[in-house]
Amino acid sequence: MTPSDDVLVRETVSEEQTGDLALALAGLLRAGDALSLSGTLGAGKTRFAQGLALGLGVPEDVYVTSPTFTIINQYACSTPTFEGAFFHLDLYRLEEPDELMEIGYYDLLRGDGIVAVEWWDNFPEEIPQHTLHVRLAITGPEARRITFASADPSWAARLAPLAGSTP
Repeated sequence: MTPSDDVLVRETVSEEQTGDLALALAGLLRAGDALSLSGTLGAGKTRFAQGLALGLGVPEDVYVTSPTFTIINQYACSTPTFEGAFFHLDLYRLEEPDELMEIGYYDLLRGDGIVAVEWWDNFPEEIPQHTLHVRLAITGPEARRITFASADPSWAARLAPLAGSTP
């Protein structure tokens, strides 16, 4: 499903700000949410996922890495508003939709965890309508334009607290 109009656009000037924006977003997430993280290599998708993990209560001593080779990384989360699992997927190495079944993709989406997927745009027909699309674009050495969009209109109200926040 292709996202509708942009819900929110934010600019960050450092990796730290990009992570802080993701950390703030994590506080707005709830069980069953799915996020698509897209951008060119080096745009900050994994850094964004690290901020999400921190905001979801993954302990700071747990290093959140890109699951390029493992395909799926799972982290236990605990915050006052979310208790469960954060799944970070990287579909870059997958070539056929059948491989999604093999990795348990559909089970993750039906679960009550929070799922963030890099390279989901390789399988656009498999992206649920409720997904929040997070596009990271490089605008400088560490600067990024981060665009949030979704076909689900409920995201506009949910993201409102990020509109005025400082990353």
